[in-house]
Amino acid sequence: MGFTTSIHAKKLQGTIHLNTVGTGIIEEDNVDQAREQAIQNALAIAVETTVDKILPAQMIISNFQLLNDRIYNPIQKFVKKFRVLAEAQSNEYYRVLVKSTISVDTLRSNLSEIGVSAKKKNLPSVIMFIAEQNIYQAPYQWWRIKPLAPAFNPAEKELTTLFKQKHYKIVNRHALVRQLWARSEFQQDEPDKGEIIQFAKTNHAQIVLIGKVKAFPSDGVFGSGMASIDAEITVQAYQSQTGILVAETIQKARAVKDNELTSAKEAITKAANQAAEALTGQIEKGLKKAAKNASQVELLVSGTKKLAYFVAFRKVLSQDIQGVAAISLKELKSNSAKIIVDFAEGGEVLAKRLMMKSFDNFGLNMQHISSSKISLGLISKEALNEMRSGDAIEKN
Repeated sequence: MGFTTSIHAKKLQGTIHLNTVGTGIIEEDNVDQAREQAIQNALAIAVETTVDKILPAQMIISNFQLLNDRIYNPIQKFVKKFRVLAEAQSNEYYRVLVKSTISVDTLRSNLSEIGVSAKKKNLPSVIMFIAEQNIYQAPYQWWRIKPLAPAFNPAEKELTTLFKQKHYKIVNRHALVRQLWARSEFQQDEPDKGEIIQFAKTNHAQIVLIGKVKAFPSDGVFGSGMASIDAEITVQAYQSQTGILVAETIQKARAVKDNELTSAKEAITKAANQAAEALTGQIEKGLKKAAKNASQVELLVSGTKKLAYFVAFRKVLSQDIQGVAAISLKELKSNSAKIIVDFAEGGEVLAKRLMMKSFDNFGLNMQHISSSKISLGLISKEALNEMRSGDAIEKN
């Protein structure tokens, strides 16, 4: 049984200090061995308790075999230091109270490596196209920005910061500025939205933000020697694959500083911050709805006795396959596993996306594919090359 400090999971990072009680059994009067067993038991409880604080209960249940193999054994790499606070013997039992320091960061890193993490996965990649009209300044028209020009306006900088904090992947538009500059369709007063969305799709952005922001003097505010500036931002978010509008917002903000340029920059930043909160909220609701409505595909995986293969495969499946809303490990045997994948587009599409991925030391042998079920084997690349000449994929 462990006695632990109370720490909210969202704030759990760095290290955590825990007091836990461990028990050892005295066999053949070997007290030293029982004491060491009790210490290791206390440290194991400390690591397990930390995992409980990081992951939801259902995630621990559905991944218990994997956690048992890769996290709970061995646990020494997660223990930075420990000290025995008290110890006592009771008949054949030896108990210790241990204060330990557990590395939460190392635990999170190892959980991520095996594809088990409470962090949101599969959030779409985002590219931003925001035109800005700052007060008394020439318009910042992203489609006319030359190579080597400043990378961001204040609105884009704030939007980028907020989207990154919420774990969206950002496609850096400025890194593509030479492509934009070279395309005549963007050298217009206002580029066509369809062209922008297609450009985003070509450059692997799943969500494209298109908008504009303007700063101007506040109405009805005079005197005092301070500058009161308002900003208004309008942004639409489109899904690049379909061109469908998935989120939109109009936000206003005001800033009062000792000069107009400083006030304008702060007002724009505030408005962009509000826009980012509104847009990410709308996009995340849409993703949750899609995940809820996603159909399930059953994956039957053989060859899991090579645990490194299975860990790498599972990590790619959960983090790198577009459209995978969630995965759940339902069964893990000595050389096979059953995984349920929330994936709206069916088994055939999922199989194709898996086959597009490459792995360092192994490959995928697709044995059966249907809309609701995939059977595949994890085999070495040498064995896969030998099989390619004769094996055919069965499809329903």
